[in-house]
Amino acid sequence: MKLVNINDVKEAKTLLMVNDLLKVYYMEFKQDEELPSHSLNGVGVLQVVEGHITIEFDTGDKFDMKAGDLLEFKSSIMHKVKAWEKSKVLLTNASYSN
Repeated sequence: MKLVNINDVKEAKTLLMVNDLLKVYYMEFKQDEELPSHSLNGVGVLQVVEGHITIEFDTGDKFDMKAGDLLEFKSSIMHKVKAWEKSKVLLTNASYSN
């Protein structure tokens, strides 16, 4: 077991937790910062803790997210993120094998 308080995290982008089933990432974005198009294996849950972001998928799906929003998605689909203001997000990614 591991307890983490994201208010104590000093790095802007870091892997907070990892085990055989999932990884939890913390990401802090500056206003207008972008995370280029990428993908991961598995299923992701993106939670906006603070701020305002947009996540856009190569499928054409696009979600405008603000603090409190959660999005479940297949993380193997290429996607990119843009922060419209200073933002903090948590990404939980559960990997699976096919």
